[in-house]
Amino acid sequence: MDHFIGCDRGSFGSLTVLLAYVPQTLPQAEDVSFFHNMRLGVRELMQHRGIFQYSVLSLIAIMFIMPGASLYPLMTTQHFGGTIGQAGIVETVWSVGSLLGGLFISIWGAGKNRFVAIFSSLVVMGATFSIFGLLPSNQRGFWIFAGLNIFAGFGLAFMNSPFMAIVQERIKPEMMGRVMSVLMALTNIGAPIGLMFAGPLADQFGIAQLFILAGVATLITAGVALLLPAVRQIDKK
Repeated sequence: MDHFIGCDRGSFGSLTVLLAYVPQTLPQAEDVSFFHNMRLGVRELMQHRGIFQYSVLSLIAIMFIMPGASLYPLMTTQHFGGTIGQAGIVETVWSVGSLLGGLFISIWGAGKNRFVAIFSSLVVMGATFSIFGLLPSNQRGFWIFAGLNIFAGFGLAFMNSPFMAIVQERIKPEMMGRVMSVLMALTNIGAPIGLMFAGPLADQFGIAQLFILAGVATLITAGVALLLPAVRQIDKK
């Protein structure tokens, strides 16, 4: 039964592609090597100062957020003294928050100035992670932790979607694939670097302190984004 349900969903998803408009681009007679395309993508990205600067800030934010997110089960079981089932509840609440954020954006959008949405998402993520580390290590603290994760998940959706929409509007269609590859590479670099330090930092300072560090660093990133004129005006043509 699950197999047939999966096939039906896949078929429905494929049918929706028929409604998408794909612009025609001219073939380019040039070297298609990986490094050449990456270099072209970086050069195109750097021509859009606000997008480039926020890409770097997003990389920094991911480096701090990912370690905390990876330690959710340990935060539940070790810091709050919870169970594996409660760890699953936290993950579910996070997923529900992300789903609600995605639905909100798809229905109502991210507002007239999408920088406000991006900045607010960084503030929400930073504030919630900081609060996580300050909660008392008991069951009352756990349920506050679980409840606040719906806001953290909601904020994560606004951290990525409005920015990607801006990228798709600003970057030339023939360069879109190269630029997206660079952005994905930055994300794929930031997450492993953050995870690499998650265990040692948690052992050295404690899981709760790691959440505080991640939250404060994300809030600082939001402050830097607000101070950079190119990032602050990223949604102005």
